[in-house]
Amino acid sequence: MSLKNLLYGELQLKGYITLDQVHAIAHREGKKESNAERTLRPSNSGTKVETVYDDKKQVKGYKWLGGFQIDESIYCESEIKRRKDAYINPKLF
Repeated sequence: MSLKNLLYGELQLKGYITLDQVHAIAHREGKKESNAERTLRPSNSGTKVETVYDDKKQVKGYKWLGGFQIDESIYCESEIKRRKDAYINPKLF
């Protein structure tokens, strides 16, 4: 599976991933961190991914904007709510 598909899959599942998690995925797949970051830039991802910045305007993580789906047969209601809240406002988590 390509690095882009892995990153997008993780983003779709979680709704938000930190820059450290992006780097960990790249390392696990034997890819460069810079390739993973480039994959998630707005110029490459279009409107599916939003870059989240900290107070110093450094990249903190990435938020999925391409839609949100949770398999309700797997997760309890409290976990679904937690994931939706994390998707809407990742700063809380």
